[in-house]
Amino acid sequence: MPILTDSPDPQLLNQLRAGDNQGFDKLYRQCYLSIEHFVVQNSGNQDEAKDLFQETLLVLLTNLQSPDFQVTSSLKTYVFAISKNLWLKQLKKSARWTSLDDADEVSCFVPPVELETPPSAYESVIAILKKLTIRCQTLLSAIFFTSKQITDIVKDDGYSNLHSAQNQKYKCLQQARKVSKK
Repeated sequence: MPILTDSPDPQLLNQLRAGDNQGFDKLYRQCYLSIEHFVVQNSGNQDEAKDLFQETLLVLLTNLQSPDFQVTSSLKTYVFAISKNLWLKQLKKSARWTSLDDADEVSCFVPPVELETPPSAYESVIAILKKLTIRCQTLLSAIFFTSKQITDIVKDDGYSNLHSAQNQKYKCLQQARKVSKK
């Protein structure tokens, strides 16, 4: 099975334009697994990945029919970019994805006392934070709750340099993701 290089495969593009099933099979073998992995890692499942791949093919075929269409990267990269954009758009629409701007608004919401409601996003975040190491609790609280700049954290919390503080932030976020999935 040939691997796509940085330039698009003209034979594959022609097969896709013509609606040749061999072209679609080749594209599927080269692209589908990475798209499925992306969807599953980002709040999706295999069925949603299959649907997304179908939508991606529709967008690709529509673009291929345009006479001035040119692919400047590998076709695999182009197809993955279409899928990624479609999936993120779908996540935003279905409210399974919250940007950091939206998270601030959610955490400020105070539900009425007389109503019994499920835990708010703020309570969920606090519950996850309590399960992290003290170092991660301190670092993430400083960044996300007090809006402390990472450069100030380097100075105040004894990190040797900016890179080590950023690396620790990444590790703490990974730890929080693992805890939240349990």
